[in-house]
Amino acid sequence: KLVVAPLYGSVFLNPYISGETSLLIQAGYGYAFALGRGDLSGTYQKYRLGIVNDDSLGFFIEVNQYQFPIYDLNPAGSITLGVTLFDFW
Repeated sequence: KLVVAPLYGSVFLNPYISGETSLLIQAGYGYAFALGRGDLSGTYQKYRLGIVNDDSLGFFIEVNQYQFPIYDLNPAGSITLGVTLFDFW
C-alpha cells in the first residue's frame, strides 16, 4: 500500500463550450510525501481534463505523476477515470 499526501498549487479552468456544457481543465504542480515510507518524497504533477453539463454532472480523466521511486518505477504515476457532481449552494 502507498499513501501519498501531495501539497500543490493548481490552475483550474472551466470555460463553456456550448449553452449548457463546459470543459474542465486543471494542471497542478507541487511536492508529494509518501506517508509511512521514511523520507520518500518528490515533485508532484497533476493534469485533469473533463466535461461538465448544466446538471453539474461531469466526467473526467486525471493523470498524476510522482517523482520518487516506488519499487522499480521512477517516476511513478496513476491514471483515473471519474464521475463528479458539482453542488454549489
